[in-house]
Amino acid sequence: IARDASLPPAAKARVHKSDDAVLVAQAKRMLRRTKEAHATPKEWESHYENNAEERTKGWARHPSTTWKTQMFTHPATQETWISIHANQLEGCGMPHVNVWGLYRVEKDGTLTSFDVSLGGIETIDRLVDLDGDGMMEVIGSEWLGATLVNDAKGNTLESLARPFYGCPC
Repeated sequence: IARDASLPPAAKARVHKSDDAVLVAQAKRMLRRTKEAHATPKEWESHYENNAEERTKGWARHPSTTWKTQMFTHPATQETWISIHANQLEGCGMPHVNVWGLYRVEKDGTLTSFDVSLGGIETIDRLVDLDGDGMMEVIGSEWLGATLVNDAKGNTLESLARPFYGCPC
């Protein structure tokens, strides 16, 4: 990401080499209770209505759903955070999973959740604090390849489109 030299440098998340398994499991449970996570099974179940085995497996445990978890420290605030992203995009006509949660680890070990959205981002590439407010912005890619910089509410701040020549199917 390029920035005007007059701006302060972006605060890059310092990723922990290993995650706290208990906190990550708690964050995953919290993510699965969000409204976005609850909306996901409707599409999933309708797609697999004639395949009971796949339907009962559910989107969260399906082998094509990828879970990307990152525990990191904000370099300016020294707060510890957990980002957890469940994604599945097998292609046209397949069920879609794209659920993200962002949780701050409090001093007493509890997690505080934030109302976040990826907007059009399907793949998270990096978390950075561009404006110095203590909340990370998300740099990632859309399904068809454009790179987006979104705030944590899913609003696109910047985008870099790549040429698109029609459906990739």
